[in-house]
This record gives sequence, structure tokens and C-alpha cells, in this order.
Amino acid sequence: MALTHAASGELLDIRPLGPALPAAKSRTLVQSPSLESSGWCCRRQDGRPHRVPGAITVQCLEGAIEFEAHGRLDVMRAVT
Repeated sequence: MALTHAASGELLDIRPLGPALPAAKSRTLVQSPSLESSGWCCRRQDGRPHRVPGAITVQCLEGAIEFEAHGRLDVMRAVT
């Protein structure tokens, strides 16, 4: 799946989507040779694991998600 990229200089709104969440799509927020930042919309039916080959930072902005790293499973929740 190819993600939509934000344009250079584009202001991005990454606030919680509320009722707009069902129609939201994942997208790459920033991409450079040394950094990629993506906004992922994960829905309850998405049970497929996602793996990355290197370092990753994850922040839950809305809802909750089970997240496993280094053999430890945690539930991440959005801070309200």
C-alpha cells in the first residue's frame, strides 16, 4: 500500500479524528533519507502485524492498541 505524502511546507493536522476516523487513511507525514514519520489509522479489524527493520517511535493519538516490542506486549492508550 503506497501512502500519501505531505508536501514540503504543508501544515498537518494530526489531532484525533473522532467521527471522521472510519474514512481516514494512513499517510507519510515526513520523509527524508534519514527519517520517515507516518500517521497510521488502525482499525479494530486490522489484525495483521506490522514490523520494521530498525528503530521506531509510536504514539497513540486516539483509542488504544496492543503493541509488542522486545518480547513485551503492552496496551497503548491515547492520553486525553
